[in-house]
Amino acid sequence: NPRRKAAWKPVIDKFKSKLASWKRRYLSFAGRLTLIKSVLSSLPVYFLSLFKLPVGIAKVLLKIQANFLWGGSEIRKNVHLINWKEICLSKTKGGLGVRNLSQVNECLLVKWWWRYGKEETALWKKVICNKYGGLGGGWCPLSISSVWMSHTWKDIISVAGANTALRDFFLQNFRLVVGYGRRLQFWNDKWCLNQNLSVLFPRLFTLSVEKDGKLAEFFNRKVSASDWNLVFRRPLLAWEEEEVQKLNDFLRNAPSLQEGVVDSCSWLAHPSEEFTVASLWMWVEARQGVDLTVTRCIWNNLAPPKVQFLSWLAWKGRIKCSELLQRIGVLSPSTSALCVFCRAELETVNHVFLHCPFIWKLWANLVNWWNYKWVSPGTVEGLLLSWAGIRMKKKMLAVWKIIPVAVLWSVWRSRNDCLFNKIQLEWNALEKLIKARVALWVTTSLKGFNYSVHDVIYNLKQICLCV
Repeated sequence: NPRRKAAWKPVIDKFKSKLASWKRRYLSFAGRLTLIKSVLSSLPVYFLSLFKLPVGIAKVLLKIQANFLWGGSEIRKNVHLINWKEICLSKTKGGLGVRNLSQVNECLLVKWWWRYGKEETALWKKVICNKYGGLGGGWCPLSISSVWMSHTWKDIISVAGANTALRDFFLQNFRLVVGYGRRLQFWNDKWCLNQNLSVLFPRLFTLSVEKDGKLAEFFNRKVSASDWNLVFRRPLLAWEEEEVQKLNDFLRNAPSLQEGVVDSCSWLAHPSEEFTVASLWMWVEARQGVDLTVTRCIWNNLAPPKVQFLSWLAWKGRIKCSELLQRIGVLSPSTSALCVFCRAELETVNHVFLHCPFIWKLWANLVNWWNYKWVSPGTVEGLLLSWAGIRMKKKMLAVWKIIPVAVLWSVWRSRNDCLFNKIQLEWNALEKLIKARVALWVTTSLKGFNYSVHDVIYNLKQICLCV
């Protein structure tokens, strides 16, 4: 029974094994994120492709992932810096691209709707139709579930009722392809211009004596291209005759039968016209909101993933600075929360990265190094957006984009050294360290490109001299 916790125990045990707490200690945040995504993409796919994920199991798996990313266990809790719903957004929407298991489960189950319409001669389809009476007219199993259905099949078709937006998207992109017409129903299937004739002409459908008639039977009985020779249970009234004329006019654009070609279906959301879960997931991600410009500044650069992750946290304002730790109760109110560099103001995210006189001087020198005039922005987001607004040649742009995240990483590392290791760094020493890191990351990342790394380094005013 997939609704029992015991049925999902193998998945839970695998998650706990792959995302064990001891592995977390040897990985950066970016490494933990990569491992979480790899576990999600492989371990539960078999179960999620067939069984509906219970809410309780989804919470257990989410807790395992969150504890692995942020630290903590069943015994000891830790601070979770970002809400998991935000993490499940795509990177372009401001999240980390970790997929929501419940949404993945629904997308995988929808594939059975497609297979129900596509695989007419498959054994499993025959069993379902004989047991439950050919749900949905033989194309889409979208019907109300009942108590006598198996748990597995009931959960598959219940997705349509639980997520109406997903159902509507599926129906909008599900198209019938006319072949020999012996599987398509004339009145009930959307074979002509994706319209249901029983809905467009309800009066004629009510009077028809062949409500379940096949398209091939109607087609073979045609008198002419504009007369389908429909059979009704009584003589028609004058206004009903007008409805017949409207129907004949509508069917002038109807596709012709293709003898020897089986009736089939196509999927409009993919160029191949074959259903893919990926195309459905792209629609799910598109509904999460608009793409944010600032995310390109964070993720589309040559910096290592751990540096990009820290920049993402800084943009979210969730770096573990003294002000945040006091606010969430980690530090007591009596503990000093002053900036470790200037010892004059409260250490907030924007202060430690931008407004501190020590750091402001660092930014000013780096910008002057490129012969630009610059006004210090008020937030980390403003910094990233203003930095992205500069236009330059492609070779130089690759290095320009890496500088802000390199500064954020270097400043935070220096702050921790000052706080925990009592190491005092001068701003000019930190500037040289930043240039050295930029040179190293650029040199490492540009290997294999069509242009010389040495040319890039030379154009950066001999940045390698700082290493």
